[in-house]
Amino acid sequence: MYNERTDVTIEFGGGRYEYQREYATQIEQILKSNGLRVLVTDRFYPTNTEEILRRGIQDTRKVYQSDIFVFIGDELELNSGTAALLGFARSLRKKCIMYESSSVEIHGENGHKMRKNLMIDFSVDKVASNLNLLIDYIMERKQDGK
Repeated sequence: MYNERTDVTIEFGGGRYEYQREYATQIEQILKSNGLRVLVTDRFYPTNTEEILRRGIQDTRKVYQSDIFVFIGDELELNSGTAALLGFARSLRKKCIMYESSSVEIHGENGHKMRKNLMIDFSVDKVASNLNLLIDYIMERKQDGK
């Protein structure tokens, strides 16, 4: 499994919450129906500590073998595991696409407003605000061979 190239790894919080698993499954099915090879991270499902470690290592391998890394960024702060996988994906020069459908803003000093930590915003190739854009961005990347 780990030597085979994959088109996309979907990282929606490592499957920690049901809504993340549902989103990831929906996206996975759409991409597979378009002929893409897809992996989904799942380190938090099931939740015993030893299994989380084993699955966390597998999640890292999934990112390593994929061309595109897709992750969810709808919370105020990015999940630390997601942030680590994003940093790993960037170091490998993977294409990174953030799915961010929330309208949450972070307010800083002197009236400064931003949607997400700027390090996250500047480390991605694209930000998709809805499912259709996300699928379009992924398909564009694969058609361009990027």
